[in-house]
Amino acid sequence: MKARTAADRWTGAVDETYPWDGVPVDPPEPLPIVGPSSALPVIPRRREGIEAVYLDDMEAGPVPEQIVGPLIAGEGVTVLFGDGGTGKSALGLAACIAKATGEEVIAGLAVRGGQAPALFLDREHHTRATVRRKAAIYPGRCPVLYYAPTRPFADEYDRIAAIVAAEGIGLVVADSIIPAVPGRTSPKDAEAAAAFCNPANALEVPVLALGHVTHEQSADPTMPFGSRFFHNLARMTWSAKREPDEGHVVRLVNRKANDEAIALPFLIELTWGERVELRRVDLVPEMQTWADRIEAALLAGPLTAAQLAATLSTTDNAVRVHLGRHVDRFAEVERRGRTVVYGLIREGLDL
Repeated sequence: MKARTAADRWTGAVDETYPWDGVPVDPPEPLPIVGPSSALPVIPRRREGIEAVYLDDMEAGPVPEQIVGPLIAGEGVTVLFGDGGTGKSALGLAACIAKATGEEVIAGLAVRGGQAPALFLDREHHTRATVRRKAAIYPGRCPVLYYAPTRPFADEYDRIAAIVAAEGIGLVVADSIIPAVPGRTSPKDAEAAAAFCNPANALEVPVLALGHVTHEQSADPTMPFGSRFFHNLARMTWSAKREPDEGHVVRLVNRKANDEAIALPFLIELTWGERVELRRVDLVPEMQTWADRIEAALLAGPLTAAQLAATLSTTDNAVRVHLGRHVDRFAEVERRGRTVVYGLIREGLDL
């Protein structure tokens, strides 16, 4: 039988080289790190044969805080997706610098959980552009490490995990998702999402993954390009869309949040020049879509269409139309006779 690849290790495929428990019989040595920390031996936890533990003997602890404003979940994978040229790479790099310095590099998005080195994975190999952009965003020195992987995430896992452990990394930004999945796997297959998200989650530090969107007419604009499992396996997802007005303003919409309430949409204004500045701008009511306004009203708790209409100064029918257009954001949570009560969809809570 064909020997198993590193990607197969994360997607569940098994053969005689890897037994049923998913741990290799003769695991290869972790790849060395280039730099002063290369002498530190690191064996990924996936290969340590961790024992099963009774749930009653474990402590869940508090939900980790979102680490850069509401943008990045405190654990697991956060996916930020949008068209090319939206400003995702600049936003991801700014988030890296913010975590590495503990400073509010993106004005209006406070850093939580303290300062820690950050790792920027440049899958698109824009080294010169990234160096110039970092200097424009933050001219001073800061502990942001740069690595340009050449293989799929699963094949690079040992090296990345070694860097994370050796350098005390507190945030990993992966730019971008699709180049990090195995070439033999279609991005639209669930295996592609597993081959990216499973090793990313195994790093045990927050990961911000930057993704793209497809322009197929049948595609769901609330999902990143590729398998729906990129959305399902992430702890949090955001869509980014550039506003049509002058300047460079990006609307961020929170599409999923496993551990927190869905955040209200907001804008990021980017100013380009010798210095690159990023600033959060909260949406005023006249800038919000109807879906945004309904979401803001439902943050306080479930409401009927009539209650929503009264709150938003519109008609019951208009509210129902927008509720029906955004079944990804709103759902029926209760029926009182013929009256329907609507609430926000909380991913992972099975409402």
